[in-house]
Amino acid sequence: MNAADFTKFIQEQAADTRPNNPYIGKTNLLGVDDPSTDAVDDLSTPQIEGRILSDTDWYKQIVRTSISTDHNFSARANLYNKIPFRASLGYTNVQGILKGSEYERLSYSYKMTPKLLNDDLKIDINAKGSYSKKNNVDEGAIGAALSMDPTKPVYGPSTNNKFVGYYQQTSLSGNRDVLTGPTNPLALLEQRESIDRAVRFLGNVEFDYKFPFLRDLRGIVNLGLDASRRSYRETFDENALATYTFNQGTDPNTNYLFNPGLAGDFDATATNKTMDTYLAYSKTLTGFVTRVDGQAGYSYQDFKTDGNSLSFRNDPDTGIREQYISNPNNRNNREFRPRNLQAFFARGNFDILSRYLFTATFRADATSVFAPENRWGYFPAVGAAWKVKEESFLKNSNLVQDLKLRLGWGRTGQATLPGSTIEKEYFPYLPTYVPGDAVSQYLPGVTTYTIGDYDSNLTWEKTTTVNLGLDFELFKNSILSGSVDVYKRKTNDLLAVVPLSAGATGGTEFLQNIGSLEGEGVEVSLNVKAIKTENFTLGFSGNIAYNYSTISDLKGKTFTSAGGGIGGTGNGIARNPVGYQPYSAFMFEQIYNESGQPIVGAFKDLNNDGVINDSDKYYVALRPNWTYGFSTNLSYKISI
Repeated sequence: MNAADFTKFIQEQAADTRPNNPYIGKTNLLGVDDPSTDAVDDLSTPQIEGRILSDTDWYKQIVRTSISTDHNFSARANLYNKIPFRASLGYTNVQGILKGSEYERLSYSYKMTPKLLNDDLKIDINAKGSYSKKNNVDEGAIGAALSMDPTKPVYGPSTNNKFVGYYQQTSLSGNRDVLTGPTNPLALLEQRESIDRAVRFLGNVEFDYKFPFLRDLRGIVNLGLDASRRSYRETFDENALATYTFNQGTDPNTNYLFNPGLAGDFDATATNKTMDTYLAYSKTLTGFVTRVDGQAGYSYQDFKTDGNSLSFRNDPDTGIREQYISNPNNRNNREFRPRNLQAFFARGNFDILSRYLFTATFRADATSVFAPENRWGYFPAVGAAWKVKEESFLKNSNLVQDLKLRLGWGRTGQATLPGSTIEKEYFPYLPTYVPGDAVSQYLPGVTTYTIGDYDSNLTWEKTTTVNLGLDFELFKNSILSGSVDVYKRKTNDLLAVVPLSAGATGGTEFLQNIGSLEGEGVEVSLNVKAIKTENFTLGFSGNIAYNYSTISDLKGKTFTSAGGGIGGTGNGIARNPVGYQPYSAFMFEQIYNESGQPIVGAFKDLNNDGVINDSDKYYVALRPNWTYGFSTNLSYKISI
């Protein structure tokens, strides 16, 4: 509504004489008080006596015409006719529709690909980076603008205006002059600055060398760096409405204050360093062995995130903003998250008669989240495939376009930890010590420490899988294609968060390698090329999978909690029980009446002992064993 419509609406409502009408007298609250008269509004006249009415479109006050610019410059050259080179520079500036919202970004990229040593050494150099700055405005201004009285002015009278010119409705509540109604939306935008800055660099250089004494052998070294820094600062102007608060004084003319300046601060850096170095050999042969290739090398990854932040709150007595320290042992809320991954790897493939394919791989992986003596895990795998289509009895078949049988065995490792804190996720094998409460020390004047939960024996979660698969393509143009896979897998040393034993200190749960999981399943996928012409294609794809897994061991425990909260504290219904599927509910079997409606509080006595207790509960899997999917692909090419 504009001011005229809003005023008319209030007048019509205020004229209603029904009992308890909440609009009675509201016309005297429209606009602002006219200091030149003591008159009150007369509902019998169309004017609003004793008030000065504005006609403010609050939404227009907070929005603007957004102007955005985007500039890009690129250059390409072949330096000295030997070094291909490409570079680019870009600048983007985007104004938001809300006043004050703005985003700007400067970006650059660089690429060189020289070849040296008679082209045996190829070097690929890539670098790109960016700098961005964004002002995150208070989007609550939108709601304030939509609910603000259009008869109110944007700016109040300068006399005794404690909000440095901005109008804001207040009312006396006890001995405090409190804000009433929506906060001036323009003040919310113009009195606050929330700057988010980010700098990022990504670069890598790859050396690929072909050995002159063995042309099929190459040495590759790849070095990479991803580094970034982000900072965030929130500040308020003097007398900002959003910081208006009170102290314990009793005079409403002096017991208020504002908290300008810094209200939030965050700074973090992140680096990801990588190195891959390996030898690669590939050779196509004639005769019994038709192809040989292999790789062997070393991989290194180092991740580090390091950040800190400052939190603030108002002192309940003085009202002054102060730094809030939630953890005295970490006064600037530092978060340091390091992770280092290393691996030695080898892979070999060879083909016999172009139809019998064999492969073998081996990885030795290490992670910094485990103790030094447990960091390395060893993961072999072997596989074989038979290209049946290449056999003489199928080679000339018009029905079978391709047919391959696969068999594989392998072991993989998992070291992503389900920790809820930095200590559990990055340092789960190290004991951490927390000083005790000063008022509960066993020895007066002597600080005692509590040790946090940890497990120095943590190691890799290991999964062994056996797989048999079939790939096929049938009919002309491979109209029907797909695959069938059956597998059986077993996981040992399951990583899980489990409750601490009774009497233990340092928390309520900790991370542990707790048991084993066994599973088996089948997966089928089909693809149909229903129609395929020069300009039109119609295809269908579908898949279906079945998996059944059971927990075979939990190191003496019968189950562990798996969450599945239904509201409230500790109301998880899901368990991981030995002998059953993971993530199962332990529940009673409901009894229903003749109409098929559940009888409240009535459950089956499954063991027929005349008592309904936990012995009558049974496990029901909460996750499906069967999954399926279907998709359609349609494309049409229009020639103009």
